[in-house]
Amino acid sequence: MIITISKSVVYQNIEDEKVVLNLETNKYHSLNHYGLIIWDLIDKNQPVAFENLIDLVEVNYTIENNLKNSIREYIDELHSHGLVIVEDEEKT
Repeated sequence: MIITISKSVVYQNIEDEKVVLNLETNKYHSLNHYGLIIWDLIDKNQPVAFENLIDLVEVNYTIENNLKNSIREYIDELHSHGLVIVEDEEKT
C-alpha cells in the first residue's frame, strides 16, 4: 500500500495540532499529537509505502506492540475522509 496526501487537502499547524481542510468536502479535521506525527512522516516521505511508514515510526518513536494495526486503522480513517490517497504497490 502506497500513501500520499490528497491534492485536494490543505493543512496548517496551529499550536499543538494540525488542522486539515478537505477542499472537496469543505470539512476541517484536527489531528492530535499522534495523528500529527503520522501526517508529518507521510508528508516528508510521500509517496510512502505502508511498511516504510511503520519503519519510520519505529526508528523515531517509542511504540506499543499493536502499532501496525493502529496505524493501518488511522490511515484507513484518513482515507475515508479523503485526506490521503491509498494505492496498491503494484500500480506504482
